[in-house]
Amino acid sequence: IEHIIMAEKEAQQQQQKAANAATTATKTTDPKRLQAMEAKAVAEATATADASYIPSASLLNAPTAAPLLKQVDGPSLQSYEGKESVYVGRSVPVAAGGTLKVPIQVSAPGSVVEYAVENKTHDFAFGITAEREEGITIVKEVERVDASKTAITGKFLVGSVPCLIQFSFENDYSWYREKVVSYRVTVTPPSLDTLKAGRR
Repeated sequence: IEHIIMAEKEAQQQQQKAANAATTATKTTDPKRLQAMEAKAVAEATATADASYIPSASLLNAPTAAPLLKQVDGPSLQSYEGKESVYVGRSVPVAAGGTLKVPIQVSAPGSVVEYAVENKTHDFAFGITAEREEGITIVKEVERVDASKTAITGKFLVGSVPCLIQFSFENDYSWYREKVVSYRVTVTPPSLDTLKAGRR
């Protein structure tokens, strides 16, 4: 189990490096260079996730090999569309003492998740986790933030799927004040060419 945890942490570190490279790439003005850097980051994160992959107990104990093969093979290339998904919440209230969770299911390995979060006034606590059958990975530690002047933005890669990304907006430390948050989350799956290149 310790080996699995170490492999997961190693994969998370590689994904963070790739996400940092992708974030640096967004500051580049050359679109071809940006696309090449993002493709490289996705390829590195996918390779790291592949190298550290250990099937879950439920996949190994399934009556047929179909679920394991589906997870290892990834999406079908014949029906793959690779469409971007956008999730938006505008002026969503977070009650005093409450928490707002925004779950987003990611099913394509190598997907890039980009987010922007803002609020009208006052601070709130914000964090992101990635939940898989193997366990929960903290993508962004929950911390108090004030996004009333500048939006909080970020970008990261999802290497192994299926994965439930949980965006958490917490106001549990406030007894009287409701907070109002707005968010935009974009999930961009890899291109068909990237998926084909990743197949062996």
